Amino acid sequence: MMGISTGEPGLNLTRQREQLMKPYFSFLLRLWQAGTPQNPIWAASLEDPHTHELICFPTIGSLFDYVHHLAEDEATPDLPTGNPSNPNQQ
Repeated sequence: MMGISTGEPGLNLTRQREQLMKPYFSFLLRLWQAGTPQNPIWAASLEDPHTHELICFPTIGSLFDYVHHLAEDEATPDLPTGNPSNPNQQ
């Protein structure tokens, strides 16, 4: 049976559970260039690897805002909507 590797020998079970309860976010990040050749815009999406929920961002700034909101509030913020093949469509 595999245990939790914490780097601290003798860590008790209560402490291990506390470590697992800390906020944790994992995403697959995709970036692509959208817009026109004259006015390129970088767009992004985050995919939850467990639920496969896809969150699309029409700009890198909106992606950073979302991640910042996650880190600050430790709660799920309002999710933007969009089409990953057309990030300008909302």
